[in-house]
Amino acid sequence: MDLRKKILLVLCIVGLPVCSSAALECYRYHKALQLRERGHDLDHNGRPKEAIVCYEQSLKLYPYFLDLHQELSELYQAEHDFANAERCLSEAIKNSPGDKLSDALLYRERGGFYLRQGKLELAEADLKEACSKDPADGMAEKLLAVCRQKLSPPPVKPISAEKEPESDKTKLAE
Repeated sequence: MDLRKKILLVLCIVGLPVCSSAALECYRYHKALQLRERGHDLDHNGRPKEAIVCYEQSLKLYPYFLDLHQELSELYQAEHDFANAERCLSEAIKNSPGDKLSDALLYRERGGFYLRQGKLELAEADLKEACSKDPADGMAEKLLAVCRQKLSPPPVKPISAEKEPESDKTKLAE
């Protein structure tokens, strides 16, 4: 076998899996986009349960649509399926590209969810994280203030001896 054929054979052995992997990833992305669009149409036509199925399938193929995780969470919340709503928000954070603004938004969203659910300690942790990643996020600051207000116990009023009204004293004397 001459040298050109050997080089070509090596390139095929090495290059084919790389190309196959890229082609598969491209196919998965486009299929995920189709499912996402179908889910969007179903949601807007008042068919949320079917939209949920499409969105879940889309995210199985391509889990990096962060906004789709949030949309899916909102659909689950509307269906009162709070465990899956929380799962979607957590998966969005897990699949985040790691830039501070995206992370801040995702932590703010989940923190707001926890706040609405009454999970105040979890809400506070996420909202602190959102504020640390984007100090200019006024919404996260406001939500954190609300959360801290709910976490702090109301001030205890001292018990003081109340004076009996004069009319009661006179009745007792009679």
